[in-house]
Amino acid sequence: MVTTQVNAGREPLLTAETGQESDHAEDTAGQRAVREHLRAEALSKVRAAVASTSALTEADLSSYERIVLSEAALEQGGARTHEEKMRFLQQNVSLYIPQVIADARRMESQFLSMVSSLESKGMDRASAQRWRDWLKKDTRLWYQKKNFLTKNFPVLHSRWTRLLADEKTLETKIQSRKKASGKNPALEAYRATDYRSSSLSRREVIVNNALASLTAHESGRDALFAKAQSVLQGAAARGVLAPEKVSVWMRRIFQSNADDKLIADFLDGGGSNSLPSLVGRWAKVRGRFDAVEEKRTAGGGAQGFHFVTLDTFLRWHYDARTAYVEQAERRLQESPETAGYAVLLDIRRELDMEDWRSAQSLIEQAKKLPLSEKERGDLASMQQYLSTQQSLQPQTAQEKEHEADPNADMFKALAELQQMNGSVYSLYTRAMARGIGPFSALCSLMYNRCWCRKQAIMEDSDEHLLREQAKEETKDVVEHGHRKTYENNYIPGYGNDAIRSQNQGEWSPQVLHIANDPGAQAALVAKCEAQQNNYSFKYWSTLIPENLGYSEHQYIVFNLHWRLKSGLRQAGALSNEAVVSRPASTKRKKETGAALAQAA
Repeated sequence: MVTTQVNAGREPLLTAETGQESDHAEDTAGQRAVREHLRAEALSKVRAAVASTSALTEADLSSYERIVLSEAALEQGGARTHEEKMRFLQQNVSLYIPQVIADARRMESQFLSMVSSLESKGMDRASAQRWRDWLKKDTRLWYQKKNFLTKNFPVLHSRWTRLLADEKTLETKIQSRKKASGKNPALEAYRATDYRSSSLSRREVIVNNALASLTAHESGRDALFAKAQSVLQGAAARGVLAPEKVSVWMRRIFQSNADDKLIADFLDGGGSNSLPSLVGRWAKVRGRFDAVEEKRTAGGGAQGFHFVTLDTFLRWHYDARTAYVEQAERRLQESPETAGYAVLLDIRRELDMEDWRSAQSLIEQAKKLPLSEKERGDLASMQQYLSTQQSLQPQTAQEKEHEADPNADMFKALAELQQMNGSVYSLYTRAMARGIGPFSALCSLMYNRCWCRKQAIMEDSDEHLLREQAKEETKDVVEHGHRKTYENNYIPGYGNDAIRSQNQGEWSPQVLHIANDPGAQAALVAKCEAQQNNYSFKYWSTLIPENLGYSEHQYIVFNLHWRLKSGLRQAGALSNEAVVSRPASTKRKKETGAALAQAA
């Protein structure tokens, strides 16, 4: 473990080139040569990996050369002196880059093995090759590929595995089918020339329909099949059932062990578990969804809440749909500021950020509070929403690794952040040194940029224009004071004066721009600490870090935040004095409370 004091008691100087603070004098030619040697050694490792693996490409090499290992990136990450820069480069050579390369090679090997497995089970060669070619594309950086391989591909692999097994079952049924059985529309769709080139979803529907149809025909249930299909297609036409779910239900009905009477009762019966009753419940929850959408589009949207499209909503199972509309309805209601108001709002924020662990932690805290009956209802709704949303996605390898040691994975996530953007890394480690409250507040401000993008409120060009306008508008704010209406402020050069506390009854947005400026970072972290329990501050403040592209920003919010907060909750209060640059593989939990990689 290496401990480094950063900016401990040093007075910052202003550099002529950037107008930003610097805390060291010009270094010597010899020192620069040492760093160039280390930089070349680090790049040679990346270059060799690019030549030997498909997962890393020239785009990654260019990113390391122009961004990660550049002098500007070193200073953004808090390395000001030659010794600090040299240490960061040494860590890249000996730890960070080898770790990235090892992860890339391991995940590439697993990915190619999984694709080969699918091919051996019947996936056509063209589809398998498309997957292999995807890995080689240099239009995505490694962190983007890693996110897909970790979260999305395992789900797709499972679906492909099921489809290929179902296709084999279908082929067996076709071979044993009597030639004089007549035409079968569902079977004709499977035999069509464009079947193999169809999307995975369409192939799943075709195979499900064919299996259900053949099974019904084999048992002489053609009339029941036609009736069930009519009811389910009618439900889909009414918009209460996803069209692709019709085939799933058909297969479920006719591949069950139920006899003709049970199936007929299910299709015609009046019991609570009959198909007509189910369709009725689906229609009611769809009606609630429509009411939510009507109120949302009329201007009553709840900022931060992840409203979904109708297609997504209908694809969910019934429990998830019910939990969603109940939570959405409660979000759209005005909530009185009662005893449990603040913690319930914090839980909402964590749910909106899809940080299920933080939300569950706060729910457990809220259960111990003297909540009103309405608040307990809100809390139960949140718990149900959390449970159903978690159930929609299987646990990823990343989540399993994190659960094994949240502390070690926190440091691994920090190392990943340091590689992505040194300035944001410096800001985050400052906030994490203050504890989970200030850091969670900072995470909320970062998430709000994602919300604005999702709502098409801002794009890249808008953000650039806002930043330039903020440099002028902030002067007026500092001179005349904050307004209670919309503000757009630039923190560097103005510090705390540029940040509205949102504690004077303001219920309007403020956009905050921050750059690689130690003073600005310190001011923002101090404000997050002071306002960590102020929901208005966390709700209305949007942070846009300069030189952080939106794809990287989004990755940090949805892939690193939960890992950092979970590890920080376990660690408790971290040192405000020292920074420990700790290898991500270290697992000694007793040392966690001693440090993070930045002095506050």
